[in-house]
Amino acid sequence: MSTMYSPHRPLRRVLAGLAGAALTAALAPVAALPASAAPGTTPSPTTSTTTCLPSSWGALGDGTHDDTVPIQRAIDDCAARGGGTVRLTGPDRTWVTGPIQLRSHITLQIDTGATLRAVDDRSRFTWGFVGYTFNQSAAGNAGVSEALISGHGVTDVAITGGGTIDGQGSQLWWTEAQQAKTDISRYKSALTFGALAVAIQADPGHPSALPASRYAALGAIPTSNGLPRPWVVEFYDAQRVSVSDATVTNCSMWCLGLRYTTDAAVTGYTVRNPSDAPNTDGVDVVSSDRVRLSRLDIATGDDDVAIKSGFPGFPTPAVPATDISVTDSTFGTGHGLSIGSEADNGVLGVHGSHLSFTGTDNGVRIKSGRDRGSDIGDIAFEHVRMTDVASPITFTDYYTGLPKPGVDSGQPVTATTPHIHDVTMRDLQATGAQKSQLIGLPEAPLQRIDLSGVLLQGTSLELRNVTGAFHGVRVQPVTGSPYVVEEGVDVTGLGAPS
Repeated sequence: MSTMYSPHRPLRRVLAGLAGAALTAALAPVAALPASAAPGTTPSPTTSTTTCLPSSWGALGDGTHDDTVPIQRAIDDCAARGGGTVRLTGPDRTWVTGPIQLRSHITLQIDTGATLRAVDDRSRFTWGFVGYTFNQSAAGNAGVSEALISGHGVTDVAITGGGTIDGQGSQLWWTEAQQAKTDISRYKSALTFGALAVAIQADPGHPSALPASRYAALGAIPTSNGLPRPWVVEFYDAQRVSVSDATVTNCSMWCLGLRYTTDAAVTGYTVRNPSDAPNTDGVDVVSSDRVRLSRLDIATGDDDVAIKSGFPGFPTPAVPATDISVTDSTFGTGHGLSIGSEADNGVLGVHGSHLSFTGTDNGVRIKSGRDRGSDIGDIAFEHVRMTDVASPITFTDYYTGLPKPGVDSGQPVTATTPHIHDVTMRDLQATGAQKSQLIGLPEAPLQRIDLSGVLLQGTSLELRNVTGAFHGVRVQPVTGSPYVVEEGVDVTGLGAPS
């Protein structure tokens, strides 16, 4: 057992090898919160009154000129003066930039009506992957970055102002990613990009639109994560972060990533991407602590919100995701609010309340698998409304390849066996549903799943390898029985609701 991790220390002082069981014992369950509650500290990025204008360094904001250098100079100058606000003025101005790096005590203000847009040049970016440390794919090339806007090792930083950030996804990145999805679908047994390259080379009758070398360079990265691309905004090893009153659109891949970040508040945050935009997660919280997400308005092509903690076999620090809340938010198209799938270091202490889902593929989803799980628990959602959400509640330990009932007799418990436990859902109403599942593993059932005051209209509820209690639960499928009870089910209250 290595040195114990404290979620209140910055990552740079953390040693790998988290003792997950000890951390679980130290955490109390999440308590129910009233609407608009935001526990924990609120980041205060800077108290400086200094304002730094990139136009003073030659930025034009005309939608054509590359303003990367003057914007970065304004950031660096402001930081050298003790911090302040770097302002991109509007309205009707577009500031074109390559990757920029925020510094400590800096607020990036993009005015209402102004747009910060990624430069039309793929060579200025490298790709990010949840299993890689910051800019690991750049191989020491300081001239590129895995995010359009990044804050690495920073303290007291903010993005605000009411403006828009455009990641140039449709122009630069989506076509290639969609082509990769076609190859991944054709060669389903190729679980890594390296294996995908081998499969394509061995099948000359079905040539890929992308060269096999493109995949081979990604090696052991799992194909289930999608083709790696740059992200739009990323904070890594950061403390006291605020993102407020900002819109992110046309995302290259993830729109906002909080990785190994402590004390973050994201509020008044809007995401707009087409429903088929590949892997365009709205917010990804990875191995971070004390994160408050509120007043989100997200419609996108993948997870609206995703909470993760790493993928085994890669050299990122062994840090869990802990103490996270999502409140007073609205979700449209997308894959819903997801915990997982990459949860190798645990996800503990997640609370959601006053959430609305409309036309989302999933509502609340906990997804893991034998190759990527750990301790996932102390989770509570309440006051949730869903309309025409295909799968309102899905908790499953089969991220891919769900076997038919009775086929899987279990496997030995390993370090990556998922343990989903102590999940409470209260006052949840879903209409127009198609499917809902609570499915654990034979060797690791879902434990203590508590549903209270839940309405699932349009779907049955499939139960397998799960324990828990239902109180006042109404399941109203279009046809058939309310519950599909398979093996390993020990749930009280499956009869008529009280």
